[in-house]
Amino acid sequence: PSWILGTEGMYSWTTATLNSQFEFRASGDSIPDVEIISNSFDSNPLHLHLLGFRSARIERLSCFPLELGKASDNTSLFEVYQKIFEPTVSHGRWKSLRKQEDISHGREEIIRMLGEHHQAHWGYEPTQLLSLVKPNPNRKNHGTDYECYESNMALPCHGSCFFVATDGSIGLSPSGAKEGDYVAIFLGGNTPFLLREVVVDESKHHFELIGECFVEGKMHGEFIRRSEERRVGKECRSR
Repeated sequence: PSWILGTEGMYSWTTATLNSQFEFRASGDSIPDVEIISNSFDSNPLHLHLLGFRSARIERLSCFPLELGKASDNTSLFEVYQKIFEPTVSHGRWKSLRKQEDISHGREEIIRMLGEHHQAHWGYEPTQLLSLVKPNPNRKNHGTDYECYESNMALPCHGSCFFVATDGSIGLSPSGAKEGDYVAIFLGGNTPFLLREVVVDESKHHFELIGECFVEGKMHGEFIRRSEERRVGKECRSR
């Protein structure tokens, strides 16, 4: 429809999404079921019916532990954190009022600016440490295998944007996320989404859309492929 908000404008918040900044394809080669989408408008115009998978639930939320940026196996996670949350304001969505030119910085400058941001929070008055969470490096793919600790190695202004899920995966969430929210991957979707179950009565419930999220290891169809392999394996064993 012509009234849909585009992503080509000058406002940074219209282009600060996972879908517009990265080439993710969480659903792999799958396509949405158009028929079920069309039929959903006949039952309730305020509800959208989609097919997909609930991959896990959020087990624990905390501020983003900056130390995760040092680990080589979390490079994509830290890259997304840098571009979406802009802790250094260095990725070009901000414009110079005088020249209207993109602002960009090298790695050393980015590290310096990140240090200044951290110093602005922690370098002047004694402040209570944050309760952070990070996955156990030797975890066995379940969400309860994580470490809680007190630290100031985080930026509190970004809120509780980091999560550990019940299947051991880690990711980044929007500000409205809560522990217990589902991580869902819809057929045809580029990113995973957070859903919150809403129970109407004992026989009826639906899910509220919280927003898109980033999940390490599930952004390029990995979960869909594993689900298909498990289904094929089950069918082969049953024959």
